[in-house]
Amino acid sequence: MNPSLVEHHGKTLVGVINLSMPKFGIEMGQVALVFHRQYAEETQ
Repeated sequence: MNPSLVEHHGKTLVGVINLSMPKFGIEMGQVALVFHRQYAEETQ
């Protein structure tokens, strides 16, 4: 998978969640960001 593509889809998903559930979206965004960083480090 292309990391930039994954990041793009992640941001889109977070954006959709933010529109429907702002507080939940922010929390999920933080979790996704941490997970994405760990994944990026492991795949280098």
